[in-house]
Amino acid sequence: MVALTICGSMRFSKEMHEARFVLEANGFKVFVPGGLSDLASYKESGSHDEAVKRKIQNDYINEHYKYIKQSDGIVVINHDKNEVQNYVGGNALMEIGFAFTLNRDIFFLNPIPMVSYKAEIEAMQPIIIDSDLSKINQYYNKLSKAYLSSESVLKLSATSFGLREFAIKCEVLGIKTESKVSEQPFSIDETYLGAENRLTDLKKKVEGKAYEYLISIESGITKLHQKHNVHGLSVCIIENKLGRRSVSISTELEVPKEMTDLVPDPYADLGVLVQKKYGEENKDPYLFLSKGKISRNQLLTNAVIKALASIS
Repeated sequence: MVALTICGSMRFSKEMHEARFVLEANGFKVFVPGGLSDLASYKESGSHDEAVKRKIQNDYINEHYKYIKQSDGIVVINHDKNEVQNYVGGNALMEIGFAFTLNRDIFFLNPIPMVSYKAEIEAMQPIIIDSDLSKINQYYNKLSKAYLSSESVLKLSATSFGLREFAIKCEVLGIKTESKVSEQPFSIDETYLGAENRLTDLKKKVEGKAYEYLISIESGITKLHQKHNVHGLSVCIIENKLGRRSVSISTELEVPKEMTDLVPDPYADLGVLVQKKYGEENKDPYLFLSKGKISRNQLLTNAVIKALASIS
């Protein structure tokens, strides 16, 4: 699923909500500014100081930056404001800069405004959609394809973000494959075999289709040292359209024995365990173990990056 973050002046809060509904109806995951309703009221009343205070107290700028990092692109809502046609203010300019440095796609609802920093915006090459949100679908449908050996939303986004680290923009499509190993692999060998088996199955299922990359990711746990309990690991195999292949083996956080004792019985894997036993919203053992400091998505993205480093 492609994720998008909506950006723009808080004056356009109504239009942002409308765009969100349209994009979600078209299958996109959509983030909107955390302080959208909150800050819009202060902006409308002209209370500049209060708006600044709320931004600092609620860390809205950092929050929105995190949304952009979790997205494939941003959609800038730029209607007329303050007698400027297609207004793009300082806040939106920062967000466009964030997106550009992260190799995210930048969509402008309307053309670039005639402002003093127009050249800077033009240099970031936004895609003008002329108020037609369906053009965003068309853009992603025309991208080269990368096929992933999983339908996991987490792995799909990690793959997309890993590719973008090398400025590779592909539509990442997930296909369910068989690993032919246990649901929770318990060694490097088993995890590696699972990744290989998934790639073999993926190649059969995409035969005849055009693509740039085939990607297989298998996650497991393994014993790295006698003084420690097991660590998480991921094996990522990437094969390009020419048949060149690269593999990364990434070790992750140590998992406490009291957790691994419960896998695979009564819990099938660590993600299910943290969700059902500890009440976590996400099936992410690393977000749970690190108290929110690092996510499985970040770790999987790094696995993809390391595999791509030897092939791209």
